[in-house]
Amino acid sequence: MKRWGKRGEVEHDLLLFMMQALMLVFIVTAIYIYVSTKVNEPLFEKNWLSKDMALFIDTIYAAPGQVFAVYDYPGDRFDLKASFPEKLQLTTEEKNVPRVEIQKGQDDKLLKWYPYLQNSIQPSVSQQILLKKGARITKINEQLSITESREGNLLELPCPEVSTFDPSWSSGTVLLNPRVGKGEGNTHNSLIEGDILANIITQLKDPAAHLPKAQDTLFPDGREKSDKEIEEMTAVIQPKVIVNLQIGSYFGEINNLNIFYPSNAQPEVRKLACMIANMLSESQVSYTGTAISPSDLDGTIPTITIDLGNIQSDSFQDVIDSGTWVGFADGIYRGIRSYYEQESAIQP
Repeated sequence: MKRWGKRGEVEHDLLLFMMQALMLVFIVTAIYIYVSTKVNEPLFEKNWLSKDMALFIDTIYAAPGQVFAVYDYPGDRFDLKASFPEKLQLTTEEKNVPRVEIQKGQDDKLLKWYPYLQNSIQPSVSQQILLKKGARITKINEQLSITESREGNLLELPCPEVSTFDPSWSSGTVLLNPRVGKGEGNTHNSLIEGDILANIITQLKDPAAHLPKAQDTLFPDGREKSDKEIEEMTAVIQPKVIVNLQIGSYFGEINNLNIFYPSNAQPEVRKLACMIANMLSESQVSYTGTAISPSDLDGTIPTITIDLGNIQSDSFQDVIDSGTWVGFADGIYRGIRSYYEQESAIQP
């Protein structure tokens, strides 16, 4: 029987520790190489994209109102394509399963797919979309359209194709109503918010640059009128359009434009909201998304409420220096003008 001295026991323990450490390094390295290989191969990415895109489509379909979104895939490693076939071979019979299929190349045998929209609402197209260019997903009247993205205004919404042509529109009054504190804005106080809206209205009321005939609901000293006073004013001047303006919601890096119209509104009013949204999304303001949605607004006179999005500012001077309020005014004006002067809405 071999006996160890104290020195031998220390060397033995040290040797065991070193062997265990080497084994641990080997195991960790092997796991890292395996995971890196799986993550960097198309199969992993296709599986993730098929699930993510299917859930994204579900979200768009469940959202209220008319929604447009772009699914942007910045992947440079693979030329992945998405398709939306109507049928999938399951065991021995065919079943209608709406799904997203992600593949690499035309003859890819390792298709990854994920179901969506189990109420059987089908997209209007089934061709393959190269995800490097992004996918446009539009929901209009409970119908989805999925097409390849294109250059230009990626936030452009398809508007109702109804005639609103009226060459005499400039002789009518556009009523501008600032709603300070009515949105969920992130300005530090109502004075800054009020100054922002007042400047937008001042720009819109300039007959040389914007609306030929416009009126606001403010008193001469800048105070807001009550709802009853606004109703009385509306009954007297009978405006062609009422535009409510307020600062929109702010959540982190999200900067969305939301325009609301009466829930019982005719397609013409929805078209007005849509065309202003399209013009604003082309303006100087950087939006991450646009939407038009029904609300409890009064529909007697064409009325819309514009949530202008995330205006981050520590002071009113910051807003003036940035010049963004000029972009707001220009977008609203061009939307109203296009509404009356174009023969019909232009589909994207």
